[in-house]
Amino acid sequence: MWFDVLLLATFAWAGCLVGWDSLSQVHAQLRTRCSPTLASTLIIVAVLLCGVGVFLGRFERLNSWELVTDPLQVAMTASEALLQPRAGVFSLAFASFVGAGYLFTRPSTKFSAS
Repeated sequence: MWFDVLLLATFAWAGCLVGWDSLSQVHAQLRTRCSPTLASTLIIVAVLLCGVGVFLGRFERLNSWELVTDPLQVAMTASEALLQPRAGVFSLAFASFVGAGYLFTRPSTKFSAS
């Protein structure tokens, strides 16, 4: 059992690190294409939408392909689900986890060696 827990935790942690690195790369590209304020705003919006997406997938059992195959049903299900109090709490909690992880793992530019 402990081997399985360690194996799954390792893969979960690796997935989080890859996700945060990808977010960092997107942020860097956005900073080169638009103002730093707009780039940071877009990253914050993406992190918040990530929290909403995880809520919809976890509790409403929506999948990404359903947005293409049945967009009206997804819109109705999502709009009803997001009115629940737990939707905001869970989405914000998960977004906080993603955002905090991003802030803690992104490279520091303040003390870079030149």
